[in-house]
Amino acid sequence: MKEVFQKAITLLMSHADEDFVSKKDALAAATNLHNCMIKIEEWYLVEHILNEVNRATEKHPNWPKDNIYGMAIIGEEFGEATREAVKIEMNEKDKSYPNLKKELIHTAATCLRMLKRL
Repeated sequence: MKEVFQKAITLLMSHADEDFVSKKDALAAATNLHNCMIKIEEWYLVEHILNEVNRATEKHPNWPKDNIYGMAIIGEEFGEATREAVKIEMNEKDKSYPNLKKELIHTAATCLRMLKRL
């Protein structure tokens, strides 16, 4: 995502001061593009979380009525995400940003499932 933004701003600025675009307009266009890309990335993550809620609900349709048990499920997912973060910070061989992202999505999905039940 950052590389795309960098290429876009370079392209826009390389045409600045030509007849059709000013530096101010090029910077404004690049800023708008950046803001758009951030929103797209945020919605992309929300979509992944909602897909995980649906997948988990199909696999385990009955969320516990007991709040402590529900929190234990959230805690388990949080623990798995924490384990992946530790691997990254300790520079372990099997560190993986995609695994951390996956576990954070699972954690967010379990939080949403509990919120829906309340």
